[in-house]
Amino acid sequence: MRYGIIIVGLVVAALGVAALLGKFEYEKTSTLAQIGDLKAEVKHDKAVPQWAGILALVVGGGLVLVGFTRKA
Repeated sequence: MRYGIIIVGLVVAALGVAALLGKFEYEKTSTLAQIGDLKAEVKHDKAVPQWAGILALVVGGGLVLVGFTRKA
């Protein structure tokens, strides 16, 4: 169980670092205008917010710390 917590913590922390470096993006669709059934849409590529990367880094670091301090 201890090693599992450490591994999960390392993975979450690595995902947090990747998010901070701007490696994760998602696509958002916005409707500009709609007349009847006719729609004008725009797709935007947005990066994952920086606060989400920081949060993942902190949570991952906490899991690693808990894994190391937990007794077998």
